[in-house]
Amino acid sequence: MANDRHLENLHDETDVWHRWREENAHVMPDLHEADLRLAILVGAALNETDLRSADLRMAGLSNADLNRAELGAADFSDATCTDGSKCAQGTIGGCNGG
Repeated sequence: MANDRHLENLHDETDVWHRWREENAHVMPDLHEADLRLAILVGAALNETDLRSADLRMAGLSNADLNRAELGAADFSDATCTDGSKCAQGTIGGCNGG
C-alpha cells in the first residue's frame, strides 16, 4: 500500500510535492497501489517513484516525469499524456518515461 504521507504530499499543490522531493531526494516515494484515478498530475516529478499497481486511469499526466519510476502493473487506461493523446493500457506511450 502507498505511504499515506507520500500520497498526502502528492495531493497537495504541485510545488509542495516538488519541494518535498527536493528536500527528500534520498527517499523513493511509495505510491504503489495508490488510487490516483482522475488525478491532475500535470508536470509532477514522479521520477524514481514506486507506482507499481497504481490506478492512474483517466489521470492527467501531461509533462509528468516518469523516468526510472517503477510502473509494473500500473493502469494508465485513458490517462492523458504529454502529447494530449491517451496512454495505452499497459504502456506509457506519450508520457515522459523510460
